[in-house]
Amino acid sequence: MVAPLVSGCALFSSNPAETADGARASASQTVPAPQENEAVKRMEKTIQGIDIAVQNVEREDAITAITLLMNNHVYNLEDFEVKNFSSLDGKAPKEYSVLSSGMGGHHITAKLIFPGDLYGKLVVGLSDSMLVDFFLQK
Repeated sequence: MVAPLVSGCALFSSNPAETADGARASASQTVPAPQENEAVKRMEKTIQGIDIAVQNVEREDAITAITLLMNNHVYNLEDFEVKNFSSLDGKAPKEYSVLSSGMGGHHITAKLIFPGDLYGKLVVGLSDSMLVDFFLQK
């Protein structure tokens, strides 16, 4: 589970956290941040108070899967029709899912899945007037 940190918002408690390998970490230990792959050179943008970051890009079996982190303090991000307004290299996603959600939908991790081994212009759309562009390298 990915838990993004956002300024002014307490997403972590002082209780021990579980790491990816199932070990427990105390509040005094540091849990390493998720690794990013080469296609993701810290891609982050903000639109109307919503921070959108491409966390990971995976290409396997003719599928391109993109993991997104989205954070804000106004909207329930689960309410947006991201699948309907997003594209990669001009192609619509075949699937969109929210992997985790916190604080009433204000902080989510989501995944867009596209058919094909794609790269190029990624449009993440929340509505027809809330669009951000990224560029995914090969």
